[in-house]
Amino acid sequence: MFFIVGTRMPTEKANGYQVAMMCTQYASLGYDVTLVVPRRKNPIKESVFDFYGLKETFLIKKIGLIDFIVFSKFIGSLAYWFHVVYFLFMLSFIKMEKGSVVYTRNPEVVWLGNKKGCTTVYECHDWFGKRKKLSLWFLKQANLIVTTNNIIRERFLEHGFDESKIIKAANAIDISTFDILTEKKEARKKLSLPEEGSVVVYTGHLYERKGVHVLAEAAKKLPPHTTVYFVGGTDKDVALFAEKYKNISSIKVVGHRPHAQMPLWQKAADVLVLPNIAGHATSKYYTSPLKLFEYMASKRPIIASNLPAVLEIVNSETALIVDPENSQELKETIVKVLEGGDETAFRAERAYSLVKKRTWENRAQMIHMKIKELDKK
Repeated sequence: MFFIVGTRMPTEKANGYQVAMMCTQYASLGYDVTLVVPRRKNPIKESVFDFYGLKETFLIKKIGLIDFIVFSKFIGSLAYWFHVVYFLFMLSFIKMEKGSVVYTRNPEVVWLGNKKGCTTVYECHDWFGKRKKLSLWFLKQANLIVTTNNIIRERFLEHGFDESKIIKAANAIDISTFDILTEKKEARKKLSLPEEGSVVVYTGHLYERKGVHVLAEAAKKLPPHTTVYFVGGTDKDVALFAEKYKNISSIKVVGHRPHAQMPLWQKAADVLVLPNIAGHATSKYYTSPLKLFEYMASKRPIIASNLPAVLEIVNSETALIVDPENSQELKETIVKVLEGGDETAFRAERAYSLVKKRTWENRAQMIHMKIKELDKK
């Protein structure tokens, strides 16, 4: 299997972790996996395996190419097309035996994989913007399309794709990493957090579509001795976010932390928040948030936005659902959780019982069985 993505690896973004976990699982299923990525300037100096805490079960091949993306501020979308064409050109030199699996998140790679006589699998995490027409033309040739939610699957069907060649497989979790026995006080001690007081945690990037500003506005109105921790974000975004809310004592901007530390942050929390907004299509319809699965494994109460993509994963029986972009309702719901109650605990337990089955191993096995079906045809 050649797992080909056009992003830098490793990366602090969730997509890199997802790719690494899937490569690991496919290797465990018996595939000889080679992860193929461009060699791009990367502030992260660790290897993929060290950064994500994985065993070296697959190969990594980095393709040297000019990083046209850095010129996008000068030449706009042309930078993307230069990058695509050059990436495909360099990929064409990789020897791929007929019948190999080309697994990718780049539509144009499907075209190349077909030219080489490979079984092509495209994994879709979002719908397409301005390049939709060309992307769908490439993907008409895919042997299998994996979508991370039902909404994306329906979009493909609306555009005439064969239902038998589409499989829905939401994101997943390494349950052994997140199902830890650490108690709340112990987790706070390990993270050097105050043991007393209430702790609200958000993990992830600080993009506007993630609703972090809605949570920040809610934080201004929370009771004394309540702290909202924002864990994650790029250096640039962290600096901007911290500057904007520097005078709000209830807000602590932690910045990026190793993924292996996330179970402790979630165990340290009284409540975990996923405040995605409705004003962005990805946030509303197409996301399958890794952090939501991780939240579910923590056995901590979850507050999540009332959005179609989010409701494919949790509902009112497993989380407290609030209107997106409503900081007052979010504040009131946080207070409700902090005041306690059996129903809040029951929701957390139900979320945990559901997510135990949503493992990377099960996800890879399901896709693998579909690939085997293709081979028989």
